[in-house]
Amino acid sequence: MILEKDIISFYNSKKIIRNDIFIRISGFFLAILIFFAVNLPPSDLIPIKFGPFTLNVAATLMLLFFTLISFLSKRYQVELSSADISMIGISCIVLVNMSDIKQVMLFYFMFIALPYLTGKFLVYQNVGLILKRIIGYSGIIQTLIILFKPFTFEASTSRGLFWQMSTQTAGGGYREVGSIGHPIVLATLLLPSFICWLDTLLDSSAKKTEKILSGIFTCLILYSIFLTYSRGAWISLIVATFAILIKRRVFKNTKSYIFATLGALALVVLGGDLVTSISDRFAALNMNDGSLSHRSYMFAWTWDHLSKMNSNFLIGIGYYQSYPLLKSDVPPDGFAVMDNTFLTLIIELGLLGLFFFVFIVGKILMNLKLKYRKDTFITIIIISFLMQGFSFDMFSWEGCCIFLWLLIGYQANNTEMKSVERSF
Repeated sequence: MILEKDIISFYNSKKIIRNDIFIRISGFFLAILIFFAVNLPPSDLIPIKFGPFTLNVAATLMLLFFTLISFLSKRYQVELSSADISMIGISCIVLVNMSDIKQVMLFYFMFIALPYLTGKFLVYQNVGLILKRIIGYSGIIQTLIILFKPFTFEASTSRGLFWQMSTQTAGGGYREVGSIGHPIVLATLLLPSFICWLDTLLDSSAKKTEKILSGIFTCLILYSIFLTYSRGAWISLIVATFAILIKRRVFKNTKSYIFATLGALALVVLGGDLVTSISDRFAALNMNDGSLSHRSYMFAWTWDHLSKMNSNFLIGIGYYQSYPLLKSDVPPDGFAVMDNTFLTLIIELGLLGLFFFVFIVGKILMNLKLKYRKDTFITIIIISFLMQGFSFDMFSWEGCCIFLWLLIGYQANNTEMKSVERSF
């Protein structure tokens, strides 16, 4: 005779299996999305599209679809976090200043709002344990492209500027662009992988073979980031490394200091040419350097336009409207680019939009005050992205933008949701 408890047990087992399938499918599309973001060139260089959707957006939509199905099957209640409220505030500013609905739908909802929402629902999926592996291996694939160069892309737009340049840097080397087409963007997308492998290397619970593999991959990605000759990325890498070392409490004894000192000395002795290239690259950092002079001028350019906005300085001129403004008022050096994510934010979304963004980021950074958690590496990745935001406009690069907002949506909600069972 079948008892009622047997029926309930059978039903629950079927439910677990069904949820497990959804988690596996979500993990698959999460891997596809991050692989696309880290390794595909700008979407305007790829002819493959699904109607109005690029490969990145299509992967994000599929990921959101299956995370929502899993969410509904588990009968969770939607929890509105303070970060969600800030995102609603940003969305309201975007809609109020909307001048072109097509641009708003394409550049805001598909590249920012959609990834954020997907990241939020990924918290319910409990995919934290596989997220580090996905990010790590996606960077290794890009590293193999850099080292072996199995193919090249023909640049058809201004995004391929660095593909058309073969000039030497002040440090004496050609700036590697990988499959992305821009050295700074390439370095930005490699930093998360470096952080993941270094964090695994320093994990005391990791197996010996895992540590060896992590050490090899860390060195390979470190070398690839060096080849970009991106000074900002080098600084971000140092900050991220120290953040991991501190949170992992590596320097809690004298032995660690000794090994760190010996490692630094070995790097100077064995990597003499490498160290010389880095020092030469930083030595060229002066106002005669085009990148520094342009970025410095853009602060004055932004302040000048903010002072002319009257009441619009609170909500900006509208999302993705800085580029028409740059074309009408081109900087003296002729480069009509902001080259700074935060300046773009303040021009397009005003002081209020910048406040909402800083509030969301601040909620995430508060996690660093806690003891080390297995998701701390995500916070450090977000810090590396934000530091790179002073070097270029991340929101104008689809892969970077979707990757960043996916992690922001995940981490901003990860600590606030009380009803979610976590693997961390």
